[in-house]
Amino acid sequence: MDNLTKTLLTGGAMSALAAAPAAAAGAPNFHLAVSNGDHALVLKNGSVHNKTGIHNPKAITKTQRATFTYTGKESTMYRKKVFLGHGTTWYTTTTKAPNVCKTIPGQRGRVLVQPQGMKVHDHPYTQHVSITVTGFHCTGTITFYGPDAYITTKHVNTRTVRFTFTDFIRRYQPQNSKFFYNLYAYQDWTVNIE
Repeated sequence: MDNLTKTLLTGGAMSALAAAPAAAAGAPNFHLAVSNGDHALVLKNGSVHNKTGIHNPKAITKTQRATFTYTGKESTMYRKKVFLGHGTTWYTTTTKAPNVCKTIPGQRGRVLVQPQGMKVHDHPYTQHVSITVTGFHCTGTITFYGPDAYITTKHVNTRTVRFTFTDFIRRYQPQNSKFFYNLYAYQDWTVNIE
């Protein structure tokens, strides 16, 4: 990738977040994973923001945030899509052995607001994972959602572009659950163009 530098700022190293299950009994088994796109995946316990809808108490919204930095060259990014190297996914696991990690269906990614001078697109990719969290282990092939980007104008000086990309699912209702969930994984990006 032309010696482009990718850095994950969350925790100072490549890491991932496991969304803590809701405290309610019978809460669904789903988590958030973060990948660097090169088959490296490490999980750690993270916090999750839960919000129950006032007008519809059966709707629960969960959000997570991750921060990423990418450094690229103007010559390789001018009007050429470049995968920025990281992605997130909401996944669930089977409850019977062998435990299998599975992507929650219905996910998609998008940039919240297109940054000035850059176009950002969804870049879904699959990756085989082996995940261990607090004594629990699962394996499988899951789909991650991260951004592709290219710059639309040339500049002489180094510049920084910031944007937020989100991987989300709306109205996900796990089997045997009376609740449905809105799941949002916000990716806060800083792209340095040299």
